[in-house]
This record gives sequence, structure tokens and C-alpha cells, in this order.
Amino acid sequence: SDKKAASLMKEVWDESGLAIENPGNGGSKAFGTSREEQLLTGLVKECRSALQDVAWSRRISGASALGELCDLGILAPLARSTGKTNLSEHDLERSKRRAKACFDAISECMQVILKPRLWIGKSGVVASLGKLISKWTAIQENASDDF
Repeated sequence: SDKKAASLMKEVWDESGLAIENPGNGGSKAFGTSREEQLLTGLVKECRSALQDVAWSRRISGASALGELCDLGILAPLARSTGKTNLSEHDLERSKRRAKACFDAISECMQVILKPRLWIGKSGVVASLGKLISKWTAIQENASDDF
């Protein structure tokens, strides 16, 4: 049953990409962005909802998904070429969307961590929080290297 549900979700994920990537069917034309980035706001919203759930397994899943988005470089600043100071309007909008989503994810992780109750998997939330923060502090370190 879990394998069947996973198979169905993979099929939905694959088909959703076609709708997103096809502007003629109401999808967005977002050249150069992954499906995860195009769905970032919704993905982070669902992860936050999972972190707020009373079921520990949902909290663990939400934290794990946030960690995966970090590992994929989706919940991270855009990679910038050396010497490039101005972003295109499209990249600026992408950067803002990523920063907002990351801020929301960090806020939710912090709220979960600050709860005094210990539960199995809380370390996963801490690990995901560490990934989120490290992605964004790296941009500050790189900026200070330029000066």
C-alpha cells in the first residue's frame, strides 16, 4: 500500500511537470527553473503544515523535505557568476521567492525546536535548520571575500 501510494505520487509529480512547463495549458513559462522551484511556495507551505502536525512522523517528513530542497539548491540563493553585480528581473524575482520561502521554513523550524517537548526526529528538524542557515550564510561569506 505504501509502495502503491508512492507510485501514484510519482505519477502525479511527473504529470504536474507537464502542466507547469506548458504555458498553453495555463502553466507558467519559467525558463531555467526546476519544477521544485516553480512549486516552491506550495512545497514550503506543505512542509510547514507538516511541522505543525501533532503526528511526529509528519514532522519528520516535513523536516526531511526541507532538507532535500536545501540539498537540491532550491532553498538557497541563486548561484551568481563572479563579477556579475546585477540580476535580471526574472532572477531577482526568483531570488526574492527563494528568500521568502527560506525565511518561512527557518521560522517554522525554530518554532518546532523551541517547543520544550522532546520527540524522536527533533534532531532532523535541527539538521534541516542547519542546512537552511548554512546555505544563506555562505552568500554572506562569499560577499565579504569580494571586498
